[in-house]
Amino acid sequence: MTTVHEHVPVPGVLTVDVDGAAEWWSARVAAVGLVEVVVGDSCTVRVDSSRPAVVLGWTVGAGADPDPLGRAVANMALAELITSLRGNGKSVQIVDGPVLAEPFEHLAAVTAVARWTLRPVNAGALLLDRAVAAEMVGNRGEAWRLFSYAEDALLDFAEMCLQKGGSSAIGDRLVAALAAAQTCGLDGPYIDGLLAQLEQWSPIADADLVKAFSDWRNAEVVGAVGAATDMGNGPSGGDPDLFVTTSYLDIEAIPPRVIAWEGAAKPELLIEYHRAQDRAIVTASLAAGVDAVSQEVRQLFAYLCDKETGRVVATAPMTVTGGSVSANLPGMGLTVDQLYAGLFKTGVRIESLRTDPVGRCLAEVDRHMVDAWGHARSAVAVGFTLPPTAYDAKRRVAMRTRATQLRMAQTAAQNASTLLTREIEARGDSDADSEAVNALLRARLDAVEEFVEDLGNFAAAQGHLLLTELIAPDPDDE
Repeated sequence: MTTVHEHVPVPGVLTVDVDGAAEWWSARVAAVGLVEVVVGDSCTVRVDSSRPAVVLGWTVGAGADPDPLGRAVANMALAELITSLRGNGKSVQIVDGPVLAEPFEHLAAVTAVARWTLRPVNAGALLLDRAVAAEMVGNRGEAWRLFSYAEDALLDFAEMCLQKGGSSAIGDRLVAALAAAQTCGLDGPYIDGLLAQLEQWSPIADADLVKAFSDWRNAEVVGAVGAATDMGNGPSGGDPDLFVTTSYLDIEAIPPRVIAWEGAAKPELLIEYHRAQDRAIVTASLAAGVDAVSQEVRQLFAYLCDKETGRVVATAPMTVTGGSVSANLPGMGLTVDQLYAGLFKTGVRIESLRTDPVGRCLAEVDRHMVDAWGHARSAVAVGFTLPPTAYDAKRRVAMRTRATQLRMAQTAAQNASTLLTREIEARGDSDADSEAVNALLRARLDAVEEFVEDLGNFAAAQGHLLLTELIAPDPDDE
């Protein structure tokens, strides 16, 4: 979501080490999920998903050419500064942060949607969005690879648009994708013909406008029948040794769209604690269309931690049973009231898991803010279902839907704000450590409140709305 504050430079700290590695970071934190975007060999930038233009941090590895970073932010003077500081020992200085050039801003927006969209998506549409973004920044090799995977989807979408009609937004993006595919070497008379025909496509019929958007929105809950119903912490089914409770996923620790998602307020994990055996079975439902033998599923692990201290007491790999995954872990002598469960993927360090009370608060904030961001982008998507010829009645329906999505975005963001405010007030300022953590919490609260302030200024985000957000998931994948 682009906002009125989007392109305001953010000051931060630039450090250059003795080996030439350079890093810059700001005190500003992301309102929604942070994403890292590769802009060159050993060159990365980090942005807030809701503000893909503004860089919150960047790195240039030791010995790496800083010019790709300079091109990504349309500021070769920054690359020259890094070069001039290398070889002079370690240095630290305050400099303004850069803003991504438009092609790289688009790449960041695609990266954000791929990482933080938790509902099912059309895999072909996402591949095409990634391919177009790669071509825009000049990464022709990666673009060709992605177009090769998505060629059938591109042709199918174009044929669908020609045969059944489609919104101008979808048509425009398909034309851009076909042109980018040609640039990367996927050409021929068939693609040439589709390009020519798409210039004459028919807008979607007014009677189908709201249905098209509803199909897209309904995909959020398809197949999201979860095991995680909040059942309290008491004995279950008359068995005094069986206790049932729930936990919420930390969405930062697992890949997106693998575990069924029903929204920030719904816990995904069911915990069945057997007191006599001191064992806990942790269960979660897989998302619709997920391949149970995929690498993403095989790399899932469960953990149990002490709620009060955050200490992880047990981990185990998840195993697949039907449409669910589960793990059997030792309770390590903790009671059900002391236990909290979560999932993480291979490669996530145990010590980085957000298991203590502050970490769990931030994880819950992430859930609400990803919901808020998704609803805000949904509000933008409504406008794209309307061709210029839409009747007033259809426009009114669409505008009501857009207003509903914005209200839901505001509610989710305000929930996040409330969580942060309560955590700050509960902690107080008793010592230096508390103050450092509170500074982080206050920075996140400022980012969330700015997100809420800018919710009405979502029109500029239309340039980065993607095929992934305009084409419903393939029913065959659900």
